[in-house]
Amino acid sequence: MTLIFRNILLKGLFVAAISIVLQACATLGERSAASLKARTEAVFAGIQQTKRAHELEEQIIARLDTSPFELGPLGSALLDLEPANLVAHLGLAVFYEAVKEPKGAAHHRMVAEELAAGVEKIGTSFVVASPAQAESFLRARGFQCIGARYLPSTPLAYQILAVDDDGVNHQFDFLLARPENLAPPGLTIDFAKFEDILFLLMPERSRLGDTAARAFIRQVQFEHSDTGFGLPEWFTHLPTGRPNVNIDLLKGYTQQNAAVSATGDARLEALRAAERHYARAARAGSAEGMYLLARLYRSKELGRGNQEKAAQLYRSAASANNLDAMRELARLLEHGDAIFDQDIEGARDLYRSAYSLGGNADLRAYIEFLRRHEGEVAFDGEALSALRTSAKDKHAWSLMTLANLYADGVGVQSNYRRARTLMRDAAREAPEAPDLINEVAWVLATSNKQQLRDDRFALAVMDHMMRGNEDARLNPMYLDTWAAAYAANGDFEEAVRLQNQALEVAGGSHLSEALLAEMETHLAHFHRGEALSKENFDADEDDR
Repeated sequence: MTLIFRNILLKGLFVAAISIVLQACATLGERSAASLKARTEAVFAGIQQTKRAHELEEQIIARLDTSPFELGPLGSALLDLEPANLVAHLGLAVFYEAVKEPKGAAHHRMVAEELAAGVEKIGTSFVVASPAQAESFLRARGFQCIGARYLPSTPLAYQILAVDDDGVNHQFDFLLARPENLAPPGLTIDFAKFEDILFLLMPERSRLGDTAARAFIRQVQFEHSDTGFGLPEWFTHLPTGRPNVNIDLLKGYTQQNAAVSATGDARLEALRAAERHYARAARAGSAEGMYLLARLYRSKELGRGNQEKAAQLYRSAASANNLDAMRELARLLEHGDAIFDQDIEGARDLYRSAYSLGGNADLRAYIEFLRRHEGEVAFDGEALSALRTSAKDKHAWSLMTLANLYADGVGVQSNYRRARTLMRDAAREAPEAPDLINEVAWVLATSNKQQLRDDRFALAVMDHMMRGNEDARLNPMYLDTWAAAYAANGDFEEAVRLQNQALEVAGGSHLSEALLAEMETHLAHFHRGEALSKENFDADEDDR
């Protein structure tokens, strides 16, 4: 097992599953671990289920609340396979209630309740064949299930949050006796390996609509977001039906993350392993694999001799509608670099394609590109209309983007008052968003257009955000804006104090020398009792 997987085990992903085992041992009292294992094996041996029965169970559970009239044939088919199946009897009870047959409904509900009462328990965990049986067990006992998740353990555990008739929440733990039936056809899982559960089973279950698998993935993402292991956004969006490709992508990503904290030969070995996994995925036609391999070839360790490969992989991934590749290639073409010559028209096409496939963030990126290159490329009225709609729906960044267009007169008639109003609205919609508040406050506190400025509002929103956000107070750029807002309101003593703090924080950051010099210049203005404005900036440039 790799170091990353050992860290996952140590850092608590198994805490809930381990607690189940500890509770079981405590409940059993004098029974030894060996007798607990023997009892578990005996109980599991008595629970048999075919793959077909498992499939029918899942179809019944999916229709209990939405399609009761479809439960009759499904329940009957399941009873033909397993006459004492709890899910089948619960489904038929719901079916007969829907068709107004109270006798049939009462009979099947009674059987379901009797079967639920007979479910065996090991410690605090009930033993069932499948998640569908776990939910049916609780429904038969009068509970309403409101959420579930898998717990990686041996045997595989399942946890359900349910509410009773009085509205009180309860948590129930289950052990799944037949987890092999969870795997889609053609996928073999070793349930003793956490890697198989994480990389193979859960993505496939998630794509099949299993919300408990999605909850498991979110849990991993949340619990390890600070360890370098946080799973990528695309983890839950990988295409179905190609487990070998997906496992290569995810293992490659894991190796690449391992390289972040490694040095020397260990780092290079991890990057080479990631390269092999990504290359296999790319050869199999995976656009995600092409994109990840292209990025890897831009690293200093693997970049030598692979620049042309990187360029081709970026283009191939973008042509296959990979959004990440489109976004990154658009930026590369816009500015040019060692691989790509600057190509503004090509960048525009990619920004627009990303906007047509993506969401609000891609729309804003496209609009900002058009704003940056006013006069070089024609403005896009369709995109402007989409931005107006998004701003009307009170999306904060859309409001800010539209405000910038009015401030600059790009795509619209210049209107400073309208721009100022939109900036205020954006800040009110997202008062805790540091990047947004920083941009709003900077424009309102430093613009040389009096109709656009609002010094008091700029200071108010920066005060609110900075005083309530410790991380923001460690960002030198935010501190620089905060100081500028105080200077705009005439409090130069506080502006000097905050600017000195900004420079102190910046000393331990990776800011460029140009930005550090700019911040020093701001401090000089504050010492002279001068607020920042475009006139100051222009004079500073002339002095250099």
